[in-house]
Amino acid sequence: MEVKDLPGFQKHLDKLPLEAPGVVMISGSDPAAADSQIERLRQRLRKEIGEFETLLFSGETGDDHRFIEEIANVPLFAPYRLIIVRQAEELFRVPLQSKSQHAGYVSAFAQAPQRTAIFLVYSGSAPQKLVKLFQGCGLLHLA
Repeated sequence: MEVKDLPGFQKHLDKLPLEAPGVVMISGSDPAAADSQIERLRQRLRKEIGEFETLLFSGETGDDHRFIEEIANVPLFAPYRLIIVRQAEELFRVPLQSKSQHAGYVSAFAQAPQRTAIFLVYSGSAPQKLVKLFQGCGLLHLA
């Protein structure tokens, strides 16, 4: 679901089913909006879930492979995981250009364990190919 305004996005974020949250993405040029919404989700997780594990990816070399591996893992030290990808444009650059890697991502997201929230921060306008990659995963997108 694509949402164009922050208040509407916040309503959807506050109602996100935490047992199977899917993928949340903020695209655009306002890093403060992304930071505030990540913190909003963290506060909700603390209140409703308690302890949770946070993994952060920043688009560095090798993060694309590590990200795929982590998606398939079950949280070991907490009952819930929040995976944050900052600079998603860097992490997804190669997978969006390679058909085999793109197919691997589709498969990985389809098999991601429940109780794992994925939050993507994309600088600029997210390409349609990236949006389509996550549409089967219950995407909530602030564009």
